[in-house]
Amino acid sequence: MTDVADELELNLGEIPSGEFEAIPSGTYNAVIFGRPEIRKGRDSGEPYINVEYHIKGGPHDSRKLWGTISLQKQSLWKAKTILERFGRKDLAESTSVRVSQIIEALAGQACQIVVVAKMKDGKNVNDITETLPPSADGTVAAETKDLF
Repeated sequence: MTDVADELELNLGEIPSGEFEAIPSGTYNAVIFGRPEIRKGRDSGEPYINVEYHIKGGPHDSRKLWGTISLQKQSLWKAKTILERFGRKDLAESTSVRVSQIIEALAGQACQIVVVAKMKDGKNVNDITETLPPSADGTVAAETKDLF
């Protein structure tokens, strides 16, 4: 029996470099793809929620970006704010919320994300600075469209 890896031949010479190209700063319609995951920080070892966003519409349609929500006490305001924005005051005001409840509340949500393009270690990168609810008509919210 032949190994498939021995049968496949690839021409990588015509493939462009895999360098990441940051998208311009701005507010984009997006969806939280799948179910966010719990991860631990490389250096800190502390848990956070990793969120994968897919941009919907416009010139960057289907582009993937990732953001995080820290689960450290001093940063829980971000999780609370996002839950409030998505109408989940039941969770945002609770004194006992399981992280799994936050993850389920975020999974598959349509939203808007505020993206900042910046240089980090000599590379163009994107940071997601805000996660907002979707606008009623699918357009980008006027108050954040021209922030940058």
